[in-house]
Amino acid sequence: MKKTIKPPLRKSVLNTILKRLVDNLDVVKIILFGSYASGKPTKDSDLDLLIILNTKEKGLKRYAMVSELLEPRKIPMDIIVKTPEEMKSRARMFDPFLRTVQKTGKILYEKPA
Repeated sequence: MKKTIKPPLRKSVLNTILKRLVDNLDVVKIILFGSYASGKPTKDSDLDLLIILNTKEKGLKRYAMVSELLEPRKIPMDIIVKTPEEMKSRARMFDPFLRTVQKTGKILYEKPA
């Protein structure tokens, strides 16, 4: 995965998002996917993020925790929140979504080992 972002997404907006998440949650990895990751966003594009968290919270509660931190939203976002265990399970199933994200996504943050 690559680590660069092309305009029109302002770095300051992205940095604010990353800081809020990393400062408040046990974030393992944040991956940008979709049109911004491919470098072909349009005026109607949303920001697609896969956020991997260490948490015991269930899906809806987990999503709510992340969503609350991102308010107010300056741009439309599509957020998917998973645990490392869920990601491993999806990888074992050869999940097509996960394979696409791994192939075309851009790592915005990765927790140091």
